[in-house]
Amino acid sequence: MRQLLAASAAWLLLSGCDGFLTGGRKQQGPGGTPGQPGELLSTRVRLLNNLEYDNTVAALLGDTSQPARTFPAPDPQSGFTNNGSQTVTDLNAAAYDTAAQTLAHNAVQNLGALLPCTPSGQESACAAQFIATFGPEAFRRPLTAADSTGLKAVYDAARAHGGDFSTGIEMVLYAILTSGSFLYVPEVGVDGASGSEVELTPYEKASALSYFLLASPPDATLMAAASNDGLSTPDQMEFQARRLLQDPRARTQAIRFFTEWFEIGPSSKDVTVYPDFRALSPSFLAETPAFIEDVVFNGDGRLQTILEANYTFVDQALNTFYGLPGTVAGTGLTRVSLDGSPRLGILTQASFLALHGDATMSSPIKRGVFVRRRLLCEALPPPPAGLNVTPPVKSDVKTTRQLFDVHITNPNCSGCHLQINPIGNGFEHFDGEGGYRTTENGQPIDSSGDLTGTRDADGPFDGVPQLAHRLAESNEVRECFARMLFRFGSAQTSALTEQELLYEAPTAVPDSYQDLAVMLVRSKLFNQRVVP
Repeated sequence: MRQLLAASAAWLLLSGCDGFLTGGRKQQGPGGTPGQPGELLSTRVRLLNNLEYDNTVAALLGDTSQPARTFPAPDPQSGFTNNGSQTVTDLNAAAYDTAAQTLAHNAVQNLGALLPCTPSGQESACAAQFIATFGPEAFRRPLTAADSTGLKAVYDAARAHGGDFSTGIEMVLYAILTSGSFLYVPEVGVDGASGSEVELTPYEKASALSYFLLASPPDATLMAAASNDGLSTPDQMEFQARRLLQDPRARTQAIRFFTEWFEIGPSSKDVTVYPDFRALSPSFLAETPAFIEDVVFNGDGRLQTILEANYTFVDQALNTFYGLPGTVAGTGLTRVSLDGSPRLGILTQASFLALHGDATMSSPIKRGVFVRRRLLCEALPPPPAGLNVTPPVKSDVKTTRQLFDVHITNPNCSGCHLQINPIGNGFEHFDGEGGYRTTENGQPIDSSGDLTGTRDADGPFDGVPQLAHRLAESNEVRECFARMLFRFGSAQTSALTEQELLYEAPTAVPDSYQDLAVMLVRSKLFNQRVVP
């Protein structure tokens, strides 16, 4: 087996698919001038992220074992798991190698499902036919002559080393799954001089579109469009995008975007303060995906609705926790009205509030920072070096607001906290696990707040519903929505490319997820690159 793997590796080194490429990238600094063109993304190749890897091998091989769950976790990029700057470390390389060996070995246990031909009496020809059909699917483009020759050489080498037909196909699969043409998504377009703008190839567009909307490789229809000049105009790109948005996998991808944007995920609490948290946590984490899916695919899909919807999805445990009337039948989630409830939209859902709370109490800082960074796209500076940033200890006398507002009067802290605390204080009706309260330590809750320093959302508010309304009406927040979806889809963050996005956008940026996604795929920014 070592000799056969070495034969496969030899082809990888001799072919153009070395697997460990680095993409050219023009350095793009912060800033930008509103109303002016920005910059296109640079040509590059990026690694499949872990989810894309699993989805790709599932599409190719029908293997749903999800080997990438054991891969090293990627560094986040602007809070998203898509990171175009991710590089191959020794740990990654070893994980790819192990996964490829296992996947290839398992796949050949059912050759009938894998092969397009019957090998009996024509094994060499059948191997060539397999390469000709499977290779383009795996590389997401037509094979070059060098690809075909190299992969056939891997098969021939396996047979020369004493392997049977099945072993030869296994080695071809291993070579494909460790190839750069499989592991990387190229965005290089046609050849161009440094500084020139180049159009992505049709097959690069197909991959970019499918991985953006589905986190999966292009299907046969999209590949056919690529081969028949069906991705050359904005209207053609929109047609394919709207088709893909009807795919069930688009729902999973939209949920992934919103949960990563709103930083929804597991959290931990002090069980002496919140003894019911562990039991309730599964209900918390089930509510938000169901809500997002309903808004985006059954409703109007608008960010305004995400922020201000007067309904949600609960089971009986969450219905009771929220203090809602009636009972919920069964064990699943049911859509319920929030009329008469203090809750409104995603910012009052327990999954959001718990993660943006501390272990023993709420956190005006975490909640205020979230609004500034994730909904207004502001780059808050880190705390001054040497400053003690340990949260205050929960008090039996003072309210959480009183404990945290000392930052506003401290000259070392006030510069940032005057931007953060007046927003975070608006969440104070909700404790550290997301429960609603009207008093704390015998004192009435003060949820008055103030938004400052924005273009169009400034002003006082009292409580999350009023804050959510200000944010939902803001063009600045809609532009941040577009920036965040661009960061998620492009797997990178750059002020000047985001400036280009907004420059190309219509007068009013769409606040519907599907319309915004379509706006992106129609754009020059999505379809062209600049050569470094």
